[in-house]
Amino acid sequence: MGGMFIHLWHDENEGNKLKGSFCWAEDENCRLRCRAWLQKKGKAKWPTIGVYGFIFSCAQSYTESIRYLYELNTFDTRSPEIVRRLPKFFPAHRLNAISSFTLCWTLQKPPSLSAVSRQLCIEGKIEEALKGCDRYQRNWIQTWGSIASMQGLEALRVEMNTVGRESITGVWQGLDLEIVKIIKSPHTFLVIMEDESARRLRRLVKTPNLTMLGILEEESLARKKARKGVVRMNRLK
Repeated sequence: MGGMFIHLWHDENEGNKLKGSFCWAEDENCRLRCRAWLQKKGKAKWPTIGVYGFIFSCAQSYTESIRYLYELNTFDTRSPEIVRRLPKFFPAHRLNAISSFTLCWTLQKPPSLSAVSRQLCIEGKIEEALKGCDRYQRNWIQTWGSIASMQGLEALRVEMNTVGRESITGVWQGLDLEIVKIIKSPHTFLVIMEDESARRLRRLVKTPNLTMLGILEEESLARKKARKGVVRMNRLK
């Protein structure tokens, strides 16, 4: 019942209604780049058979078991707008039941917040921090603020897609990422960036639960882990 990925998106043709679908990719390391995300099979449907089918077909079972849908699976999206609207999409008790969340975020440029806004963000004064900001900066602040409000998070992954953009629109600085200090809940907080940016910024941005990795660096670590697993299995034979 757990361990699945649930992709979230919104349909502009249906009034930006929130859509969700279990990932059907065979790759257990599914990410938002997977074909299941890019090539959805028709309309998203919830299962009608098996454990989930039973839950959704019986009101009492749904009431008693739906929290496990939120607690035991990973929700992910490539839309920061959805993240900002999560408190509107989900009742507070459901939102706070989500334990694992992934955001793949395409960023055109650094937010370049003022010193005042940065400090207010760190202090958790999100509404005050928005004053004097342009739309791009407000979206940046509100997205992180929404993530910080998810009290039940145990694992958070944010993929910051800035590849090929830094040399054109400006270099990301440690000050730009100070806002991550408001993310307190998850024990595991992983930020993935372009490799050179990750190497530079992780020396500048320090918070206890944060790990910052480059894209290729993460892939290399995953391969090493897989090789160790194979060696361990061979020793047991």
